Amino acid sequence: MSLIQSEVITFGGRSKLGEGIFYNSINNELYWVDILGNHIFRLSESNLSITQWDISHVGNLSPDYISVHKNILPPPSAHPAIYPSCIIPLSANTMIKHPELSEFPFLVNIQQQLRFWSPVDNIFHSYIIPLPPTDLDDMVDSNMRFNDGKCDPFGNLFIGTMDICNRPKRGDLFKLNSSNLKLEPILGDISISNGLAWLNNKTNYYMFYIDTPEKTVKVYEYKCNITFLYNIDLHHISGSPDGMTIDNLGYLWIAMWDGGKVICINPLADNNIIHEILLPVSRPTNCTFGGSNLNFLYISTAIVDSEEHSGYIHVVDMTKNNLPNRGLPGNLLEF
Repeated sequence: MSLIQSEVITFGGRSKLGEGIFYNSINNELYWVDILGNHIFRLSESNLSITQWDISHVGNLSPDYISVHKNILPPPSAHPAIYPSCIIPLSANTMIKHPELSEFPFLVNIQQQLRFWSPVDNIFHSYIIPLPPTDLDDMVDSNMRFNDGKCDPFGNLFIGTMDICNRPKRGDLFKLNSSNLKLEPILGDISISNGLAWLNNKTNYYMFYIDTPEKTVKVYEYKCNITFLYNIDLHHISGSPDGMTIDNLGYLWIAMWDGGKVICINPLADNNIIHEILLPVSRPTNCTFGGSNLNFLYISTAIVDSEEHSGYIHVVDMTKNNLPNRGLPGNLLEF
């Protein structure tokens, strides 16, 4: 096992709970959200500048109302958390097929809604994809919210839910039906839906999934349907698995919440740690590869009051560490 140190991007963009980290290879920009701070962030690699948008004013208000009254809405501090937890760009093909979304090139979730967002005006399209009810009463529990979401290599969106009060086994993993834009449940009895990744090793297609309290990575065969294969047990590693990404070698890089590290494992071999990134903070939340050569591993984190570098983005240069691991281009949303 190799031990790797990270560097910290501290010139802005501190998050209470950074998540949903996504690298757009088309324009070399890194995006992430602050779940508890109601912000979207962008790091432009060309000049290392960070832009942030406050979306507190959105809540569940009508986008038309917001566009007219945005100058007289209460200050952001008056708005409760709206829990944005992922941001995913739409593919160019999707925007050609749906020209009404050409000015809204990102999908962002807001507690129980999926919305299309414009970074130019910081407004949301009026179209809403709601969290569907999953109980017999045909009601959505107000304590449920979306959490981590990601697209598979075919552009299909998968997004999970969790209970705001952390009550166990109340969440689901959903897949967005690209034909009717409705969310369909794929897995149930989820506690804290988190990391997602996919692998095609030329003999089979796999999906990897994390329900954080289980302290495992669930491995599925991924074809027309998903079929459970086995669990990768992570109980022997300090912390709890949160978000993750996959590299060009088929290895998973997993952020260990309360473990102060990101670990790298081969999900088709065993649960032995191949590489371990030691962080100066205890709560990494997610990670993704970026850079023009996809050689940087960017790591989002959450604030812990006693930790100076918490809440910032941390980065590891695989080239500088003489490692062959590189990322894969982020999957864009297709429908």
